[in-house]
Amino acid sequence: MTKTVKIAWLSRHKPLKSEIRYLRERLGNIKIVWVRDRIPTAEDAMKIIEEIGAEYVVPILPMSFVMHLVEHANGKKIKVLRPKMRLLHTCDGGCIEYNPDTDSLVRTVNYRTGEVFYRHYRFEEFTIIKGFKIDEVPL
Repeated sequence: MTKTVKIAWLSRHKPLKSEIRYLRERLGNIKIVWVRDRIPTAEDAMKIIEEIGAEYVVPILPMSFVMHLVEHANGKKIKVLRPKMRLLHTCDGGCIEYNPDTDSLVRTVNYRTGEVFYRHYRFEEFTIIKGFKIDEVPL
């Protein structure tokens, strides 16, 4: 019997078909547990991840949150994955190039002008976030 690899998907958005396919190709038999709820802290996220029994987590969350999550996850041997998305262009949202299996349209507002436009991204791959480096110099 093949082992099922559990993945905690922390996002308001479902994984794309291409993301699921990519994970299956690399990890084999997978079960994605989609967590849509707001999660206040990285510690709270770790509790959820551990309850799920996930070996991997995909946090579509602010980078500061992800930084703390990586610190906690590394100590528990849980891998934090990041979907790499390539920006194709900006558009009005009715893009003929849009593919629902691989693409995301992110609604954006220019707060100066009020103009609404969309950033069109295409999924490329997942990477494992091992850590973060902040390169500082005196002001």
